[in-house]
Amino acid sequence: MSDPADILSELLRAVNKELMNMVTECLHHYGMGPQDIIVTMFVSHNPGTTVSEIARKTRMAKSHVSRTVDRLAELGFVKKRPDEQDRRLVRLYTTDNTRAHVEAVNAQVREFITGALDNLPHDTVRSLVEGLALLKDALEKQRVLATKSLSSAQDGPPGMASDSRQPV
Repeated sequence: MSDPADILSELLRAVNKELMNMVTECLHHYGMGPQDIIVTMFVSHNPGTTVSEIARKTRMAKSHVSRTVDRLAELGFVKKRPDEQDRRLVRLYTTDNTRAHVEAVNAQVREFITGALDNLPHDTVRSLVEGLALLKDALEKQRVLATKSLSSAQDGPPGMASDSRQPV
């Protein structure tokens, strides 16, 4: 595997796995699992969201999101309120307890990363940060280009009519 894209892809997967393991350990300390944090963070970034919105945006099963929300409400991380205009809808909000726990988990993850970086020479850390910032920007630009390319391409595979998906 000497292709830089393959090597980088594997390294990023390995780094992501280590970070996710650390986050999972932190969450376990608070009695939470990965689904709990996904839902909690979604509600945190989208106050007043609904179970249906979470399921649609996270691509999790609605029944799974519903059970997760019920558990988070029991733990005091999410509060449910009926929608003022449509009483059939239940709006979700985080609590002060949630913010405190998210900050604690973030602090533990920062401490973990800082500990790892402390084992590297300062110049290496600076180069790593600069390189990752450049990679992030390049990936964002590539995603925009790829999205534009996909939206301007035919709907179907080559040799298929775009409107009927029938061979031409």
